[in-house]
Amino acid sequence: MTDVTRPSRLEPIGVIAFVLGIVLVLVDFASIFIDAAFIRSGDYTSFSTVSFVITTISVVLALTAITIGIVACLRGGATRVYGAIGTTVGAMVLLQQFGTLVYALIVNV
Repeated sequence: MTDVTRPSRLEPIGVIAFVLGIVLVLVDFASIFIDAAFIRSGDYTSFSTVSFVITTISVVLALTAITIGIVACLRGGATRVYGAIGTTVGAMVLLQQFGTLVYALIVNV
C-alpha cells in the first residue's frame, strides 16, 4: 500500500507579515510627498497633525508586522521567510520613527 503524501499546508501568517511590510514601505513613501505638500503650503499646524497621524499609523503597523512576523518565524513552515522579511521591515520602520522622534526632541530643545 502506498502512502499518499498530503501537500504542505500554506500558512498565511507569514504572508500577512510580508504584506504589512510592503504597506509600511508604501506609507513611508507616500508620507514624503504628503509632508512636502504641507511644507510647501506653509500650513505648519496641519503639517504637525498629519505628521503625527502618519507616524502613529506607521508605528502601529510596524508593531503588528513585527509581532505577526515573529509568530510566523516561530511556527515555521513554508512562510517563515515571509515572516522574517515582515519582521525586518517592521523593525526598520520602528527604528526610523524612533529616530524621527529623537530628532524632533533635539530640534525643539
